[in-house]
Order: sequence, then C-alpha cells, then structure tokens
Amino acid sequence: MTQFSRLDRLLESIEDLSIDEQQALIDLIRHRLAERRPSEITANIAQAQAEY
Repeated sequence: MTQFSRLDRLLESIEDLSIDEQQALIDLIRHRLAERRPSEITANIAQAQAEY
C-alpha cells in the first residue's frame, strides 16, 4: 500500500467526523507535535555535536 493511498483513506475518514471531532483531532495532533518537538531538537543537537 502506498503512502498516498493510506493518507487518502485517512483524509476520507477525517471528513466523516463531525466538525467538533475534527477540531478535537486537530488540537490533539498539535499537542502531540508540541510534546515531540523538544525531543527532536535535543536529538538534532546531539547529532550535530557528534558530527562536529
């Protein structure tokens, strides 16, 4: 299965949600991304230091 078809199926599923459910999903994704960002920055710093 291609990445495009997975994404397309996911988007179709999201469109089936109510507006409130879609907004809740957006909020949840933003929250999870914000939680991951510091870890990614730390990993990038460690990689840059190792390469230096």
